[in-house]
Amino acid sequence: MMTNDTRERRPALAGLLGMLVLVLVVTMLWAQRPPAALGVEAAQAEFSAARALAVLRGVLGDERPHRLGTAANAMVRERVVAAFAGIGLSAELRSRFVCAEYGVCGTPHNLLLRLPGAAAEPAVLLTSHYDSVGAGPGAGDAGSGVAALVEIARALQTDTGARREILLLVADGEEAGLLGAEAFVREPEFARVGAVVNLEARGTRGRANLFETQPGNAAIIRAVAPALPYPTLSSLAYEIYTRMPNNTDFSVYKREGRAGVNFAFIEGGERYHTPLDDLAHLDPGSLQQIGANALAATRALAVSGVAVQDTRNRVYFDFGGVAWHWPEAANRWLLLATLGLAMFGCVRARRAGLLTWPRVAGATVLLLLTLLLAAGASLAMATAWRAAGATPMPWTANGSWLQLATSALGVVLAWSAGLWFVRRHGAGAWFAAVLVVLLLAAGAFVSVAPGASPLALLPLLVATSGYALAPTRSLAGALLLAAVIWLANANGLLALYPSLGPGALPGLALLIALVAAPLAVAVDALGSRARGRLLAAGWIGTLALAIAAALAAPYSPDTRAPLALREVSGPGLRRLQLLGVSEGEAADWQQALPALPASERVPPWAASDATVVALPGSGAPPPRVRIEALDATHDQILIESDDPEAVLGLALPAALPLAALRINGEAFAAPIRRTRANAGDWRTVHVYPGQGPVRVLVEWPAGLRRAGYALALHTGLSPDLAGLAQARDRVAVTAHFGDARIGYVPLAFPAVSVPES
Repeated sequence: MMTNDTRERRPALAGLLGMLVLVLVVTMLWAQRPPAALGVEAAQAEFSAARALAVLRGVLGDERPHRLGTAANAMVRERVVAAFAGIGLSAELRSRFVCAEYGVCGTPHNLLLRLPGAAAEPAVLLTSHYDSVGAGPGAGDAGSGVAALVEIARALQTDTGARREILLLVADGEEAGLLGAEAFVREPEFARVGAVVNLEARGTRGRANLFETQPGNAAIIRAVAPALPYPTLSSLAYEIYTRMPNNTDFSVYKREGRAGVNFAFIEGGERYHTPLDDLAHLDPGSLQQIGANALAATRALAVSGVAVQDTRNRVYFDFGGVAWHWPEAANRWLLLATLGLAMFGCVRARRAGLLTWPRVAGATVLLLLTLLLAAGASLAMATAWRAAGATPMPWTANGSWLQLATSALGVVLAWSAGLWFVRRHGAGAWFAAVLVVLLLAAGAFVSVAPGASPLALLPLLVATSGYALAPTRSLAGALLLAAVIWLANANGLLALYPSLGPGALPGLALLIALVAAPLAVAVDALGSRARGRLLAAGWIGTLALAIAAALAAPYSPDTRAPLALREVSGPGLRRLQLLGVSEGEAADWQQALPALPASERVPPWAASDATVVALPGSGAPPPRVRIEALDATHDQILIESDDPEAVLGLALPAALPLAALRINGEAFAAPIRRTRANAGDWRTVHVYPGQGPVRVLVEWPAGLRRAGYALALHTGLSPDLAGLAQARDRVAVTAHFGDARIGYVPLAFPAVSVPES
């Protein structure tokens, strides 16, 4: 058993202070920090964020939202064409009516440009999208990608020598449901595409991560990873992303069998799809990283003869400014090697009298229970914060307090359990238990989520090697193990909350507890008095941080509540839905509603968790509808509106499959990897403006009652709600589609005579 004499107190204290410095340095100076932006004086062959920002300012103009099918969208498109013309490139307009799997249709107006190359080889497609949501200007999502494409195209024109053809696609309609990508895969040029580089954003800042490839990524990672000037890449991110209900344009190209890489920065999620996704909040460093890495990836994939298709996978990550990767098949051999080294070290430690197998088993069970307790306690703390109003939306201004309190909770729980065990059964068994837990995690990753395996394998490789050589040096081994767990996981830990919001806090507490667990050996070596004081300070600090997180303001001028106002009007009914804020939340905008009684009555297709209030007056006009019964199972529905920018739609029974519909003669695209679930008993189908009247052919399944509603969704609110919008804007911002008014009318299907059999 380790003794707590003076010889160990000093190195233990030095080690703990060193670990604290390491955590601070990695957090503040390395992890999640984009590079500095290059100025306009940068070399012509390089990517310059300053030059790209100048392009973006010109493209966005007055920073109006510019969703698909609007006049503002057309103006942005003209500015994009002019930006490319300014560097000597001519854009081709490609417009095509398509329907996506999400129940949306429209006519995206894509811009296609060419940089010539070897026609005999597959082309490289470099792409982003220029449309925004209805709520904001989309400076990050994805105006940053469009400006990067212009700057990349300028830099690529300085290249000499043979290369593959490079196609640049500035897509439209991504926010509406990946419509631009669905349209492009129907163009003849798509058949020539061999690899794709896609640029996206889900925020306004942070490191631009290579977060997605495709199954069989070995060849493309070997080609791209070494070329990245600012490598931020993670196969862990890909493992997480594939389990989320999210898609980008790259998802369509991947469905069609294309290889590629997808880049995005995701911090600043509180501004995503809001008016705050603007030029003032866009980080030039994030633009520098995504643009420079996309330029390098494009050049790497355009090299004549480079392979992009493969059946094998590689795991990949960045560490110390270098991209690392190895074959996925090597994971099992690395796992076996670390298992062998750990067993060798444990056998030597047992012979030295530092542990017994029952004690290792007991310590392992205790550590696993502690990790689960950390996650559970964090979940309870997050629930308390939510009840106190500290987390009314996914990303809040007090996010740093939430993460600090959660991390402190993980540390004190790990130290409390570890100290209890070490004092009674020795440091050797506790140290071995941490290795066992890491081995269990590595085994699970290798089997279920191979892309996550470096998180456990890298610390194991270092720690078990040291353990096999010096199994009796428990203090040194514990400090080394904590350091390598932190270094291997720092990027992922610091990205958890920006990626997932409060839902990630239990995972953060669990992982921080695992980092802190080996340090219980060092804390024990400080001596009983220092040990007790440190543990007491830890619990008091955790409580203080939790209280500070609960009391800190969740909103700020740069982090505001998302509150979209949606007016729903129909025969004898006019209601207002407050989308994004709970009914019980005390906010200033509620003061504008004293004369509006609460109401739960809304059309069945509009049911949601939103607050609903009754409104006087008639509201938005419904669309004009004509229905023609073609036969016993087919109807044709014609929908139109006097508003040229209205989104027209239908609400139909959820039991009616999308395959039973034809919109303007078009069927819906094949699913990508998941289909959104229907909400309740109804599904909605929307058609974005730009093609005149909408013709819908419906094939009714046998036994399904013919029913539905026709909808016209108009941008903005009725004039009598201007005061409400002004009150909202003092404390909140609209989000996603933005403020809107919907006029609807029930569909009156004509009687159909069924011929006798």
